[in-house]
Amino acid sequence: MSVVVSFRVTQGAGDLAFLAKLFDLPVVAQWVQGDARATPRGEPLCGMRKDSYISLRVAGRNRAWLSDVLNHCIDVLEPHREILEELRSKGAKLELFVGWFLDRNGGDSLTPEVMQRLARLGVSLSFDIYPFEET
Repeated sequence: MSVVVSFRVTQGAGDLAFLAKLFDLPVVAQWVQGDARATPRGEPLCGMRKDSYISLRVAGRNRAWLSDVLNHCIDVLEPHREILEELRSKGAKLELFVGWFLDRNGGDSLTPEVMQRLARLGVSLSFDIYPFEET
């Protein structure tokens, strides 16, 4: 099993680039409301971006328990609780996006403590689970 986690923020307007500097994390993707839409490779799409968005890599591909990686991510976010609260008060959506790659049958449990820490920050969890293929 391995896990990759990004911190994603979506809000109606405004430039979120300051978050990359604040958290000192690499940008996975970002745009500002009104930017022309494009594929991840930069190929143009029809229309304009309706929201501002940034995705920051918090944890690279780790062979670790999901709960341990999430606790690390929360440790990165917690010192900035006031800014996260301010973003949420302005309608921003905050989430940890988890790519969970399984190389065999497996799982993990999220303890009440992990869920409480996320809830106090107002951060949702989003998952993409990539199951192993039996041969």
